[in-house]
Amino acid sequence: MIPLLIGITFFSFLIIQMAPGDFFDQLKLNPQISKVTLEKMQQEFGLDKPWIVQYFNWLKNIAKLVFGFS
Repeated sequence: MIPLLIGITFFSFLIIQMAPGDFFDQLKLNPQISKVTLEKMQQEFGLDKPWIVQYFNWLKNIAKLVFGFS
């Protein structure tokens, strides 16, 4: 059952990662937001890390029932 659960979470994460664009695409169009600010925000959210590290961080947050910012 555990391998199935890990497989489902991995598949879900891949689907989310393969979606075109991200949260920062909208912000990049705003000329009032500097590139430095965008890079800093990406570091805060961990989006500058490889996808496998992002997956384990995502999995850790799900285990803690932390689903992100609203």
